[in-house]
Amino acid sequence: VDSLKNMDEFYSFSKNERIELLIAAVFHDIGKIKTTKLIDGKLSSPHHAKKGEQMMRKFLWRNCNMAGNEELQCMRENICTLIRYHMRPYYIVESEDACRYLIEISAMGELIKRFSIEKLCVLSMADNMGRVCDDKINSLEQIQLCQLIRTILPKLQL
Repeated sequence: VDSLKNMDEFYSFSKNERIELLIAAVFHDIGKIKTTKLIDGKLSSPHHAKKGEQMMRKFLWRNCNMAGNEELQCMRENICTLIRYHMRPYYIVESEDACRYLIEISAMGELIKRFSIEKLCVLSMADNMGRVCDDKINSLEQIQLCQLIRTILPKLQL
């Protein structure tokens, strides 16, 4: 959360978008509670983002009453989608089908008001800055490449 608040890009979003980002930043790894396993002597959390999206949607729906009002539904879906895709910008560039993944994520912006790859990349950058790992610089470069590909994607004829 501190990393997010220290980013200039964070303040380019509206108040509601900043709230969505902050909530997603706090809960982006919630799925690890149910998915973490010891595999070959290392902790791993396969599919934690998808599980986290499901857990968060259920929590926001039941405990925060984010169901009936259109604005609250929009916030809920933004938070859950940010959690679901928060790892994608790290790996999308190395994917064999990066454009397809970007189109899939971009389509969320058509379905969910205020969702954007830019907002997703800001969350991913904040997550990267808060990590303890050996490949921080490489991960940050991957996220920046994801942003760059997103800016040229509309110009590509797919």
